[in-house]
Amino acid sequence: MIVSVVNQDQSGSAGVVAAAPTEPSPGVPSVGFVAVCMGAVAIAVWLAYLVWDHGSGRVFVPRSDYTALAGVVLLSTAVERLLEPVSYFLLPADPHQKSANDTKAAATDAAGDPSTSRDVVQAKVQEAADAGARLARRKNERKILFWAIATVIALFTAAVMGVFLVGSIADVALGGRPNRVLDLAVTGLIIGAGTKPTHDLISSLGKAASK
Repeated sequence: MIVSVVNQDQSGSAGVVAAAPTEPSPGVPSVGFVAVCMGAVAIAVWLAYLVWDHGSGRVFVPRSDYTALAGVVLLSTAVERLLEPVSYFLLPADPHQKSANDTKAAATDAAGDPSTSRDVVQAKVQEAADAGARLARRKNERKILFWAIATVIALFTAAVMGVFLVGSIADVALGGRPNRVLDLAVTGLIIGAGTKPTHDLISSLGKAASK
């Protein structure tokens, strides 16, 4: 996240002016933010289980292992499509992107102006570095927030439909029935992860099965 520009002074000599973000962990979301998102997911696991346990209590029984995995792909796709309309309103990154672009452009313009002192250029480069760090942090916060929202939606969807991924593909005769709460948590995490990780998981399982 270091920002650097080539500065040319009045004498015609050029030098590099660089700056790193002033915050100690640039781009890293706060511990409190991460804790709130993870706490929300943990609470959702128990609430979703209660919804299933006090509801129909039915369990989705797939025709085959691949039917269960296909259902996960469908649910992952549905969750992604559901979140698309609201993605522009939750922790928008566009203002931070504009600030990062504008401050970087201002630093570059100042560095190319021989009449601008090196101290002024240094200050503008520092401002650009800090703006870049804020943009990186906002993007990471969005990833964590949408992971939490997608996982919560997936948990309640799986609970209402009675989808327990591990139990649907496990050999009950050999290993017994998995814990319902943990099974629901795993199912919600996999569905909430999105279609790409789900496709990767299915590909890995397919390769393992073919060996």
